Amino acid sequence: MSVPVAMLMAWFCEMLLLNSRSNQSVFRYSASFR
Repeated sequence: MSVPVAMLMAWFCEMLLLNSRSNQSVFRYSASFR
């Protein structure tokens, strides 16, 4: 995976977490890439 794509995905995940902090499934989904 290229660096710009990884940064974009990280930013997208952060936006989702900020908009819905109670949604733990998004956190697990983003954590699976690390």
